[in-house]
Amino acid sequence: MFGTEGEYQKAFGIEPVPFDMQSPDDEFDASRHEAFCRAVMQKAPQCRKMFVALRNVIDAKHHILMALLYTAEGRFYVSKIHYIRHVVDCVGVGDAMAAGIIYGLTHFPGDDRMALEFCVAAGTLKNTIEGDYNLVKPDEVMALAGGTEQGNVSR
Repeated sequence: MFGTEGEYQKAFGIEPVPFDMQSPDDEFDASRHEAFCRAVMQKAPQCRKMFVALRNVIDAKHHILMALLYTAEGRFYVSKIHYIRHVVDCVGVGDAMAAGIIYGLTHFPGDDRMALEFCVAAGTLKNTIEGDYNLVKPDEVMALAGGTEQGNVSR
């Protein structure tokens, strides 16, 4: 499954955890998000993997983006946090993340962490492109997904 916590709330009636990071110095409380994922997965026993896109819009040009992955086996992954300081267009970011996770799962079988990082990197880069389509190549996404930086976008 792929969605935001708000979408999972509508589908399963489980109260989402607020994602209100404001700066790189804020601490992310992964345990509350993991409990949310576990509760959703209990209501969807056929689901093997659950992806959650988290975004906080600080203002029109500054967004914070990250993603979570929870598996039926109880493994929980948190992506790098991406601080996007020069958003060009946020339309299509969810689609870019969904496409990114599909690409990641097919190109990195058995490496859920890399699939998750590819997913959120694809969404992050989409914020820097005008229009509805993510016009980046896989190697551009990999440069951000596999990088050691905390997710600062360089274009």
